[in-house]
Amino acid sequence: MLIPSNRYCIRMKPATLTSNRKLLLSLNSVAEILDVPKSTLYDWVRRGLIDSPVKIGRHTYWKSTYIEAWVNQQFSPKPTRGRPRSAVEHI
Repeated sequence: MLIPSNRYCIRMKPATLTSNRKLLLSLNSVAEILDVPKSTLYDWVRRGLIDSPVKIGRHTYWKSTYIEAWVNQQFSPKPTRGRPRSAVEHI
């Protein structure tokens, strides 16, 4: 898994990621991890593609476990629609 840092990406082992993980991720952290602008995160929340963050004072946070699960869900196999190609009748 690649985790962006200030100037370059660091390849981290999953065991290291889970043992040193923060409980909450800020808006800036999530934007950096997903490599998207903050405005895109706000748009995804508005469109219901990602859950709303929690506001603590003036800061915006997501639970790190939610972000990790959301990313994993994006890479899970999507169900196919319709019949498989082999089942299509030829005329």
